[in-house]
Amino acid sequence: MNIYRKYYDDPNDLQRIANQHMTTRLFFVIFTVVLNILSIYVSSTFEIRQETIYQPNENQVNQFRQMYPISLSCSCTEISVPYNAFVSLQPHYHQICSSIFVTESWITFITFYNVSVGPLAASDIRVSASSFFRMLQTLCRFAQQTIVDSEYIFLQTQLISVELLEKSLFELQVRADIHDWQAATINAFARDQQLIRNIIQGNQIMAGFLLNFYFSLELNNQLKPFSNPISMQNNGAITYSRCLCAVDQTCAWQSFITGDNISPRRFIPGMFGGCYPINSVLQSALECFYNQTCMNILQVGFGGSPNETRFPILNSSLNSKDETIENIVKRLMVDNWQVNVNYSAYFNACALTFCTYEYTQRHSFSYLITMIIGCHSTAPRKTMRQHFQAIRDRIYSFNLFRQVNSDDIKVQIQRQLTRFFANNSISSPSLVEYQHLYNRMNLQCSCSRVAIPYSSFLSLKLPTYHQIL
Repeated sequence: MNIYRKYYDDPNDLQRIANQHMTTRLFFVIFTVVLNILSIYVSSTFEIRQETIYQPNENQVNQFRQMYPISLSCSCTEISVPYNAFVSLQPHYHQICSSIFVTESWITFITFYNVSVGPLAASDIRVSASSFFRMLQTLCRFAQQTIVDSEYIFLQTQLISVELLEKSLFELQVRADIHDWQAATINAFARDQQLIRNIIQGNQIMAGFLLNFYFSLELNNQLKPFSNPISMQNNGAITYSRCLCAVDQTCAWQSFITGDNISPRRFIPGMFGGCYPINSVLQSALECFYNQTCMNILQVGFGGSPNETRFPILNSSLNSKDETIENIVKRLMVDNWQVNVNYSAYFNACALTFCTYEYTQRHSFSYLITMIIGCHSTAPRKTMRQHFQAIRDRIYSFNLFRQVNSDDIKVQIQRQLTRFFANNSISSPSLVEYQHLYNRMNLQCSCSRVAIPYSSFLSLKLPTYHQIL
């Protein structure tokens, strides 16, 4: 076989034909070795491939997410989605806020009680009962309205995501945002409540029934208010005395009920009177309203029958009976939240057009065949001498400092500098050497110091101030 024979070759030139045969054998040996090396290399290496899925549904995305968790990328058409598109919030309030004890029926019963009693002590529950439960009703309504207003604003907030969030990451982020919103709402509610209490205390506003102040008739027939010292009591035991509402808004006493039909005096478990209704409510507990016996005493004291069915007691299995109302208010009267985060709704709102993913695989057999055919089809077009000649020409014309519109003389100089650069480098050149080389070639120099203070090469003269100074 002779792949280098030309139609014009002399068939009698045996030496030339022998050289062509030897060159042909050498070519096929080298070509076979190269093909083997190429085959081993191609079959042992991997290629990175990218695929695109158009308009995928949620199941497809989840499937590909499991297969390609790192490289899968899905771009959202809608990068901002309001929370109300995929979040629903439902607070479950403390049962007191839906009980009979914050309704007009109960408040009317304790306000216009039908029982004949003499003058009542300030600690008697009948003195402050109507304001106590009216305040409790107000706290429930205030908490509910606060949540409604704050929830509306929160659900209008936009979730910004350029790419579709993975389900677990999405739920983690959304639930963290919900938790932050709940904490901010509770803090705002507590801050407003404390502000109101401070304003009342600071202005020394007189409470109804003269619970925090009383009037004294002076010698000049003028009435003068005084802060009444209060004896602190718990189940009838005096803990300390002389608590003044003028200086301490936490002054409180345990409430009791007495009368002709209730003897002796009965203390109401968990209920306290105070300088103001808000203080009375916050320091009290709902212990009595979980106990039917205690409720019977209250109902009799307010002129009702012992077993009034219209005023059912609270369910002791739902809440702790000795928890103070202040602790209930601190969580916005909410026992728990029902939070629903709908990932499918978020997926639909994102409006995906396509997803891309990458994966690695070994080069296919068809790719190997294509490479071999390509080499086979191009290799014999040039003789070995022509290949060596082309390599030599490339080495000779190699130019690191090529510039646009360079003439033959400049190109020759650039090639010489390239050869010089390949074998030599200038260490610590002077400024003159640098400027000389910079004007003649594409020069690259590395600094030994990467940080230089401005003071080493920059000087600023003192400014000239306006003459007004």
